[in-house]
Amino acid sequence: MFVNRLLRTKIHIVLNRSNAKLLNNDLSTHLIGRSSEIALYPFSFAEYCTTKSIDTKSFNTKDIAIRRGAFDE
Repeated sequence: MFVNRLLRTKIHIVLNRSNAKLLNNDLSTHLIGRSSEIALYPFSFAEYCTTKSIDTKSFNTKDIAIRRGAFDE
């Protein structure tokens, strides 16, 4: 009911429905018609390197070792 009231006042809420228990009770009936699915995918290795500021273009021994360490991480 609280989330429903916030939605009526134009406040956007993000709920994660990963817990199956939430779907078994009345919560799912209160939120019917107010959901939109957003697919989330894990980072690719190139995206991970970009966020960690790891150079992916250089092929010297040091940079290759840094990339291998990042891959293991």
